[in-house]
Amino acid sequence: MNDRDVVVRDSGSGSVATFAIVAVIVVAALIGLFVWQPWNTTTTSKTTIAPSTTSGTTTGGAPGSSTTTTTTH
Repeated sequence: MNDRDVVVRDSGSGSVATFAIVAVIVVAALIGLFVWQPWNTTTTSKTTIAPSTTSGTTTGGAPGSSTTTTTTH
């Protein structure tokens, strides 16, 4: 009779759990980057200069003065 020793090793379910946790962290980080968008830090500024449409002296300015409006989005 031949008696053989049979050894069964656990395939490492801990490595599967570690891989799953790392995958969840990577996905959450990617979603966070696209929501936060650190590469898009520029602010747009629009300056409009409109000529005066009234004749004569207006309050706070001379005839033909221009108005500057700055809007930051």
